[in-house]
Formats: sequence, C-alpha cells, structure tokens
Amino acid sequence: MAALSPIEVIYVLIALAGVLAILAPLNGVLVRFRVNYSGRKSLQLHELDSNGTAAPRPSPIVKTYYDMFRRVDRLEGVAGLFKGSMPTVIQILGVTILVALFVDPRKSRWLKARAPIAEILISLLYTSIMLIATLPIRVISNRAIITPMKLGYLNPGHALRVLLTATELKRPWTIYFTPGLLAAEALHSMTIVFILGPLRRGLLPQFSKACASFDGVSAGNIALYTVSTLFITAIITPLEVIATRLSVQRNGVDAEYSSIQQNVDGPGREEVVGLRDKGDPYLGFADCAKRIIHEEGVMTLYRGWWLTFLWNWGTTFI
Repeated sequence: MAALSPIEVIYVLIALAGVLAILAPLNGVLVRFRVNYSGRKSLQLHELDSNGTAAPRPSPIVKTYYDMFRRVDRLEGVAGLFKGSMPTVIQILGVTILVALFVDPRKSRWLKARAPIAEILISLLYTSIMLIATLPIRVISNRAIITPMKLGYLNPGHALRVLLTATELKRPWTIYFTPGLLAAEALHSMTIVFILGPLRRGLLPQFSKACASFDGVSAGNIALYTVSTLFITAIITPLEVIATRLSVQRNGVDAEYSSIQQNVDGPGREEVVGLRDKGDPYLGFADCAKRIIHEEGVMTLYRGWWLTFLWNWGTTFI
C-alpha cells in the first residue's frame, strides 16, 4: 500500500526539516506581530499587582514585522524564534506518514500538499477535514509562541497544562467553540477554495497538473493572477489576523489563570508582546474585527499582509 519507498520518505523528511527551519521563525514572528495589542486595553504578560491579578501596562510599540523580528531576537534569542514549532513538527510528521502510505507521487505533484483540484466540492471537503484536524494544533502552537514561559520539547504534558485551561484539557472540543475562531478559519478556507483556487486553475492551468511546467504560460496570465492574488490577500489577511487573536483567547471558567500570569523569569523581565486585557475579551468574529478597528486602527488587520501574499502567490509555482 505504501506509495513512497523508505529512501524517498527520508528525502521528504530532510526537505521538510529545511522548510521548517525557514518557516518556523517567520511564522513565530508573524504570530507575535499580529497578536501584539497596540490599543488602550493592553496587558504586559508578566505584570501582576499586589493581589496577584494582571495589572495593565502599555504594550510594546512595534510598527513593522522587522521590528518584531529584532525584538524577538533581542529578548529571546534564536531559541525564541523557534518557539511553538513542536506542534507543527508533529503535524508535518503525521502528514508525511499519510503521504508515504497513500499518495502516489506519479499521480500527484511531488511534495505539494494541496487539496484535490478535480472538483471544488472535493477541495472543500479536503479543506474542511484539514481545518478540523489542524485547528487545535494551530491554537496550541500560537499560544506556545507568545507565552513567556520556556516549554520543554520533551515534556508535552507540562506544556499542555501551561497552554490550555483545565476546561480545555478535560473537554478538548471546547477549542472549536472559541468565540469566532472557527468562523474566521472557515471563511479563510472558503475564500481559498471558491475564489483563489478557481482563479489559479483558470489562469495558470499548467500548475494544476501532476507535472507543473511554465510551458505555455503567458506573462499576461501571470500578471493577472498576481493582481488577483493581491485582491484576495486584502480579504484573507484580516481573517488571519482575527483568527490569530482569537486563537490565544482561552476558554473556560479558569481562563483567567494561565501561563502568562506566572512570573517565572523575574519581575524585571521585558516581554516580547502585550495582550489585550483578558477581563474584556473579544466576544466573537465580528466583535473582534470591530474592536481592532476601533482601538488599534484598520491597518492592524493587515499586519504581515505581504507574507500572506507571498505564500499564496509563491506556492502556486512550486
């Protein structure tokens, strides 16, 4: 039943390790940049008052992605750039095992994890399954990225107790009911499936085949696809920012207790990001969008838009 030989699996793992070494720091900085609250209701992660409750303090002023990259490197070093990568590694290993068992490289585009393109409905089904399967992993990864605590790679039990509330540990499905999170992720997926996917197949059909090639591709179609991807980026970037914000918002009656309130590294430590006051959480998708615009400005919804564009545009050709 295996579609890949052992040596091919090794090549795949080496290639994925190289990709992860590049993408993990970029994604970690992007998550911090999008989560960092720049409005009036901010919370430094380590600040506690005399009663042991969170004491608001202005968040760090970080205007660009590069500023956040330098901040992470200065405060947490190289190790900080790879925080939250272990859940992604587990996800990649799982996908690789499935590919090795069930995917025939002679019938699929090599090393390209994309939804089946024969029918939009099949693509939607594939995307829906992947969304349900990976949503908890993204939530855990995003929370691991922003926590000031140092989580051991070989102690997943402790890490989960830090990153999840008791409610989420006892009833993991509550993660799916994080207000607005599933809606933001679903809208993002549907935009890709129903808009970007058909545009790619219509304008660049050569890259929807098992053997992709630039043969017969016109510069005009590439230019039109580039412009179209820019417009779609304007739609999906706010969805990604909202989903990122909501993913770090905890569920359950014990949501006020979390790793971000544990002053493990000393009271004088400067934290990388600041969060919105948890006493006044986002109530859902629309509420999150409204409050971001009102408190931080509409451009906050477009943080890191160029990375979203490069990903959606660049992965078409590889």
